[in-house]
Amino acid sequence: MSIAGPGCTNLITGLMDAATDRSPVLAFAGQIPEVYLGSEAFQEIDQIELFKPFTEFAETVARENQALKLVTMATKYAFKKPGVSVLSTPTDILAEKLDEKVYSIEKRIFSNKVAPKDEDVQKAADLINVCQKVTLFAGWGSRHSGKLIKELSTKLNAPVATTSRAKGVVNENDRFSLGVLGSIGSKHAAKAIKNCDLIVIMGSGFRQANLVPSGIKIVQIDIDPTKLGKTFDVDAGIVGDAELVLQKLLPLIERKRENTEFLEYIDRMKQDHREELEAESNDLSIPINSGYVIQAIKRHADKDAIICVDVGDHTYWFYKKFMCEGQRTFMSANIASMGFALPAALSAKLDYPDKQVICVTGDGGFAMLMGDFTTAVREALGINVIVFNDGKLKNIKKEQLRDNYPEYGVSFPNPDFAEFANSAGGEGYRIEDPKDLDAALKKAFSSEKASLIEVVVDPDKMAASTKRVD
Repeated sequence: MSIAGPGCTNLITGLMDAATDRSPVLAFAGQIPEVYLGSEAFQEIDQIELFKPFTEFAETVARENQALKLVTMATKYAFKKPGVSVLSTPTDILAEKLDEKVYSIEKRIFSNKVAPKDEDVQKAADLINVCQKVTLFAGWGSRHSGKLIKELSTKLNAPVATTSRAKGVVNENDRFSLGVLGSIGSKHAAKAIKNCDLIVIMGSGFRQANLVPSGIKIVQIDIDPTKLGKTFDVDAGIVGDAELVLQKLLPLIERKRENTEFLEYIDRMKQDHREELEAESNDLSIPINSGYVIQAIKRHADKDAIICVDVGDHTYWFYKKFMCEGQRTFMSANIASMGFALPAALSAKLDYPDKQVICVTGDGGFAMLMGDFTTAVREALGINVIVFNDGKLKNIKKEQLRDNYPEYGVSFPNPDFAEFANSAGGEGYRIEDPKDLDAALKKAFSSEKASLIEVVVDPDKMAASTKRVD
């Protein structure tokens, strides 16, 4: 919800983020009085033209008797894709009295889950049953299907990788879990994909074509038919809600014997990864290793914590190094918008006040919206903000180095973020020695106040991107 003019334009990045990540949103954009529209009035903007290119529904409530119908239609369209609906709301119309009775949502808004065709499910089952080295790949569309994915994995003795958004849909310490596949994912997930003969993609458009060698067969499940075969050839495509598909698919799947060679290969890679995490958890070097910070967060995070992750070098560290054991993670996936994590953490704490909510962010992303920390204090939202302070935009530095450019314009002086948190009425801690981090995390995470832990991390140590594996 916004006021007119700049209040409306300030919605754009957040709504574009929701549109590309397919999150259902209904936005009410405040507008100047309807009688002044078209007269170049103060703060007048053509809001429909502004939002139309990336929304599913955008209309103006021009009369009070349109309100119920347009709100209902906007809600339906937001859930349909899902995506974003915007209603432009002139202030003089908002002031009018609504004479109609408000609709009952149960009689107007219905589930858009799509059931699969039986013949498509059977075709996929037949293919799965004849392949020996199957790897499962779970996307955002399967985020509510963790138990079914685990059951399928156990029946097939098949490892499971996820997209970054679906991180944690299965326990990442489970033997069959590979963690995240992709540029911010693990090498062992990429290697497992390379060495399988069939990938079952569930609820993802799957953009990681660079990680899939030719000759591997593909089963793809998605509620959106335009996603099937978008990146590469698909041998068995199923249009349908991932949960409904898995419910039909599981009884048709034959139990497979363990492929010892395949799984032992994965076990060795995972053991190497665990040893790497153990080494980082004991690395007391100064400046602080970002990997050490991730392992410290892991030591203090509740099993059902909600973790909102911003965009930056710390994103790579988190998604490669944090092993989810029930935690839910959220990120800006498709447009990778810096500044996402702090407002996301506020929203999460409002929705789940009894859960631990952790915001993992860089200094650049936090600085963009650090004023929102005062909102957390004012509304008594006890979020925990971890700021990776390296004084650089490291992701941009990576791109400059990759393309053989000198480092330019990516370093900046930072304020004392911990003192800012204290001055705002929260709790702030600045950590320069890794030996002090655990105590600060314990104190902050046990407080009911909004807290911020600023960790001064190594400005030169960067997480590598997983682009391809040999």
